[in-house]
Amino acid sequence: MTFDPVALPANEPPKKKGKVLLIIGGLLTMVSVVLMIVGGIAIGSIVTEFGSGMSEFDAPGSTTFSATDSGNYRLYSDGGVEPAGLSVTVTAPDDSSVSVQSATIDERFEGGGPEWVAIRGFTLPAAGTYEIEVTADEGESAAMLVGPSIMSFAGSGAVGGISFCIGVPLLLAGVVCLIIGLIRRLSS
Repeated sequence: MTFDPVALPANEPPKKKGKVLLIIGGLLTMVSVVLMIVGGIAIGSIVTEFGSGMSEFDAPGSTTFSATDSGNYRLYSDGGVEPAGLSVTVTAPDDSSVSVQSATIDERFEGGGPEWVAIRGFTLPAAGTYEIEVTADEGESAAMLVGPSIMSFAGSGAVGGISFCIGVPLLLAGVVCLIIGLIRRLSS
């Protein structure tokens, strides 16, 4: 009888369990972190942009408003109070008049104090410095705020919110897969 070393079965080391779960858990965790970063950036940019583009004043009165971009802007009133005889005039940097309409969508927010409600809307054709003048009947007054339309941030807000809402469960699933994978790996 001859000895054939190739015919003997090789002693393979036992397979380590949990490798697939570790890979899946790592990938889910990385994807979730990216989604949450994107969501955080989108939401953070909204807060920064929205808060920095405001000009508060008392009506009747006027204010100079620096628009950083063209687009939809609103005149907000403290609590939605609209003084009797309210008239709003917006003058562009080239001294042309900008059309002002009643606010058609209920836009409101709280900025750490009063509730601001949109009462007028206008579309600015370009970035620049605009003069906003508000007149009212004798004895009528209200606190006013000029700023971008809340609706102009809806797209970024949706992207940020959805990214964050998807990222959190993915992170939890990734961590669970990593834990189960490590337990299986250590027990094999």
